Amino acid sequence: MTEFVKNLSLIPKLRELDLSMNKINCNPESILCILADCRSLRILSLQGNPFVCNNKMPHYRSLVISHCKKLSQLDGRRICSEERRRCNAWGEVVLNGGTFDEANEADRQELIKIRLERSQKNAERRSSLSQSRLSSSSSSDRSSSIGSTVLESVKRTFGRTSLSEISHSSWSRRNIDIELDNEAEDWENSMKKYKNDVYGWNRVTDNSPRGID
Repeated sequence: MTEFVKNLSLIPKLRELDLSMNKINCNPESILCILADCRSLRILSLQGNPFVCNNKMPHYRSLVISHCKKLSQLDGRRICSEERRRCNAWGEVVLNGGTFDEANEADRQELIKIRLERSQKNAERRSSLSQSRLSSSSSSDRSSSIGSTVLESVKRTFGRTSLSEISHSSWSRRNIDIELDNEAEDWENSMKKYKNDVYGWNRVTDNSPRGID
């Protein structure tokens, strides 16, 4: 089995590897170097092996993730972007000869940075949402103002039309058109009545008996 593990790097397109529940008990550093050479590896399982179970590899998960840069799942657990960043920061200290305590501090600092970035994004999202609501409210106010202007114009043009007859909530172009048509029809009928009265009076005047000069 050890020989098989050593030859894993000869498979350049290896993406999934399940070595769980085997009797692999070689040097943890050797296994990490071999896995790091599998640059296409995405899914890995090593559970149940002596070098994992017997605590021969402290900080096992952080070490494996920091060595396997493309890994997205380890032992059935997904590796999220935040865990990837923290393990990379932790592993960089260890790979440069730092102690585990120094690596843990680097991990803590990276976590603080992640939380700060998350807070900033949330604040920007809230600000954008607030601006969107203000813009929507401003647009609604402009529409209401335009409606009021049109209604006032109708009132000035046709004095009998009151603003109470056309509510702001139900105002629409169709309602305005109907009101204008009704006013035009009333005006036309009034003109017809006026002409009939005038022409009728003229006919009566022309046919009336004339006095003696």
